[in-house]
Amino acid sequence: LLIHHPPLPQRKRGDAPRHVGADADRVDAVDYLTGLANRWTLESLVESALASADPNAAAFGLLLVDLDDFKRINDAHGHVQGDRVLAIVAERLV
Repeated sequence: LLIHHPPLPQRKRGDAPRHVGADADRVDAVDYLTGLANRWTLESLVESALASADPNAAAFGLLLVDLDDFKRINDAHGHVQGDRVLAIVAERLV
């Protein structure tokens, strides 16, 4: 289950979310950097899928991706480059 939305307007690290207008729900639902569903949205979608799953229907799968030693990228190259790596990985996943 992978939810992707077009990226939101660029924000700087530490900026407070802007909860105004038509994008308010989307701001709360997606990671601003990658455009992927954030942790809370993903948990909600998985819970909903499990609750409504038909035990006699085809199986569904969930793929979780972890970037091993990602902290080393941030430490060696800085958070801006680390953010770029995350954005590239997200783009390749969708």
